[in-house]
Amino acid sequence: MFYLSPIEQGQKSVIFYTPRKSSIDYVYANIHFPTSASASLRVDGNPLPATQIIAHPNLAGYSVAVARFIGPAAQHKITCDSAFTSTVYGLGNYESYGYNVGTLINNLNSYSTISNTLNTNNQTDTFTCPNTPVRLYVKLGFPANTIHWKLSQVPGMSPSTDSIVLTPSLVRTEVINARTYYVYTLQQDFTFNAPGTYNIPVSFTATVIPNCNQTENANLRVVVKPGPKPDFSFVNLCLTDTVRFNGTTPAWDFPLTSYLWTFHDNATQNTVNGKKLYPGPGNYDVRYRVVASNGCVGDTLKTITLTNATAPALSISATGKPCVDSVFTFTSSIAPGALNPLSWYWDFGDGQTVTSNTQFTQTHAYATAAAAVKVKLVVKLSQGCSPDTAYYNIPLIYTNPVASFSITGDTLCEKKPLRFDSPLTGHINMDLEFRKWKRDTGSAI
Repeated sequence: MFYLSPIEQGQKSVIFYTPRKSSIDYVYANIHFPTSASASLRVDGNPLPATQIIAHPNLAGYSVAVARFIGPAAQHKITCDSAFTSTVYGLGNYESYGYNVGTLINNLNSYSTISNTLNTNNQTDTFTCPNTPVRLYVKLGFPANTIHWKLSQVPGMSPSTDSIVLTPSLVRTEVINARTYYVYTLQQDFTFNAPGTYNIPVSFTATVIPNCNQTENANLRVVVKPGPKPDFSFVNLCLTDTVRFNGTTPAWDFPLTSYLWTFHDNATQNTVNGKKLYPGPGNYDVRYRVVASNGCVGDTLKTITLTNATAPALSISATGKPCVDSVFTFTSSIAPGALNPLSWYWDFGDGQTVTSNTQFTQTHAYATAAAAVKVKLVVKLSQGCSPDTAYYNIPLIYTNPVASFSITGDTLCEKKPLRFDSPLTGHINMDLEFRKWKRDTGSAI
């Protein structure tokens, strides 16, 4: 006679002994396991050939494997990532034997589950993270009359006050392995302050529980794993500057879906990077929180210090003629040196920009005539306060003059006077520096 275990009482690792007394010639193990765990199934540390595994004929999603043990009596081991059941049998000419290789004694009258409140991926949560809001659920094999949540017995949990619920509201029912379970919850969020496994005791009563006090105990198991670890850096710690915060988070198990900056005045921003203009010098707390798609939360808190330091003056000097295609040379008043500039950003006012990490002088030619051209320069420093943006105004960029002339005379005969007229064109405010005429002989007039 074999004692067979239900799949709910399966094991993930078993060790057993196969005797050879009484002329036992053949020893086998039958293993029933979830098909999805085929890659992890091991017998004495080795995977089984695919020819020794078939689909379970009566249970979808499960497979049956057969392993044969050859040699003298010995100890053997079967392991799998998912719970399995197994029987071992030995066949001989005079007698045979068989036995169940192991079972758990679980209370199948209750299950538990959790749901991270901020979950957005619609997947079942198998764990939560520190400081992450989570809902707790118990699945009971009986419709409960009362439930006693013994939260005070769980260190590191918040809130941690016991709750006795009379006539609890049913959330839903679920069918697990052909049995109906009744699902209940406390209508509030809980958090855990550190990674670990937490066991929350629960007792409940039901009229149909077959014992004298009609009471059973359950255990709600919560696995808490480390969550995402956000960090941030910041630049511009001057009163006149907006402080810019750059958020970074190393890759984690689930993608990030939301971000939250919380500043000293409770102002918030929901972006990867943040910015804040502060009212005066002092120390200010900044909290950066991220939320992953499974609802796990990670946050960090830093204190920044703002001072009354002043920024150096910044100006632009320029040389060059204000004509189309003429070259301007622009020079920043802040050159490489003690201030350790990180970059110079130039905007020439015609849609062209240049950023340099080494050059504080730039040349530029304007392709078309224009009026009221504003050149802009931004310098970022590696330390201290960055200066205000500097501007340089060019009133006009002139078009270049065009040389031409006409001839007026009675005849085009030798020694007859001719009149040469040069209607020099260009911008009306362009001063003419000189005109020079030459005959075809090369001599000047």
